[in-house]
Amino acid sequence: RLIVIDHVSVVLETHREIGHHPFRELSRAHHAAGFHVRRHERNDAVKLPTLDELTALRPPLPSPGSAAAPGSRSGSGTAAPLQEMWDLRPSDVRVRPYASGDEAAILEAFREIFQDERTPEHWRWKFADCPFGTHKASSAWDGALLVGHYAGYPLPLWLDGRNLMGLHAGDTMTRPSHRGVGRGKTSILARTNQQFEAEHGVGRIPFAWGFNTTVALRFGQLFLGYEAADKITVRALREDVLAGALRDAETAATPRRFSVRRTTSVGLWADLVFRRARKSLGWQVARTRSYLRWRYENHPDFDYDFFVVSEWGIPCGWWLARRNSDVVRIGDAMFRSRSEGAPRAGLQAMLRAYAAEAPALREVSGWFSRAPRWWNEILDELEFAREKEPEGLHFCVKSFASGVSAEDIAENFYFTLGDGDMF
Repeated sequence: RLIVIDHVSVVLETHREIGHHPFRELSRAHHAAGFHVRRHERNDAVKLPTLDELTALRPPLPSPGSAAAPGSRSGSGTAAPLQEMWDLRPSDVRVRPYASGDEAAILEAFREIFQDERTPEHWRWKFADCPFGTHKASSAWDGALLVGHYAGYPLPLWLDGRNLMGLHAGDTMTRPSHRGVGRGKTSILARTNQQFEAEHGVGRIPFAWGFNTTVALRFGQLFLGYEAADKITVRALREDVLAGALRDAETAATPRRFSVRRTTSVGLWADLVFRRARKSLGWQVARTRSYLRWRYENHPDFDYDFFVVSEWGIPCGWWLARRNSDVVRIGDAMFRSRSEGAPRAGLQAMLRAYAAEAPALREVSGWFSRAPRWWNEILDELEFAREKEPEGLHFCVKSFASGVSAEDIAENFYFTLGDGDMF
């Protein structure tokens, strides 16, 4: 048994200014040495950094069409150190960050645990080629065998004018042979989560999120600090409504001020729409050209269609969708609130295009968050009904910023089906 009590710095690089050990390096050291955390306590009198403090300590993200100077910062600041206490116990299982070549073992474990094939191309796209950060993963090893894994990929956030990075967490798994090692906060999954958050979460991002089943959510709430921000709501054109929408799409003329272009490529229109629409949508993954190109255009498994709407020749919004036989999944959308009529024009163009390819369309659906309210009112006007998500998925979050709660995120964060990794 080993007890460690120390003052640590959790905010990026401030340990150089205040002379305390970095939280992530202490966490990395005790996990790599074969210890697991039996109990961890933090002096709650010292708060985690606020959104403004995180923004000041971050290199500014490039705005659309511009580049930030390498290493430049939008400000400076320090956060007071935290007093931490770890009660550590020895273990044969060691947890460490990603190391080059781990992907072979990760893919093999994924195949065994989920009975599904994850291609090397998909892994590289998600974890090695992401333009916002790579190889964000922690793994547990029993000798040469990978027995647990927790990962995420960083994504740019726009939070009311603040440009920060967040993390979409996922690909969490434990081999069946090691699910009885430890319990709750000492389980293999909890250990990989602890190391991952120390490495990539605390003092670095405002929050992480993911989409979990009820069972996974319950474990996360009990042992990983997850919070349920909201239940996933499916928005769907029901059969009778869809039939009418298809008829309207064929017969209704697009208003003269609108034009709609179908494309699989992301162009300069993406940054223009993002600049014009971001304030209307509130907190969000920054849907810039670089993000959309990586997320959709470069996806190794699927092809997606953008339906870009222009008003008097100026791009004002877009829908993104994918058709699989007679089912259309709407994965994303971005419009500004003042572009009245643009969402309808884009949706009708989408329905016309897909009906020409598959005359017997039977389903058009997607996910949309409860924020912002004006967008949900437009979905109501377009007759998208609210339905339960079949697998009972929840939008789950973990905040690493003082003053940012799960309710704050639920009330302000715009997300769609494409903000998950299942589309």
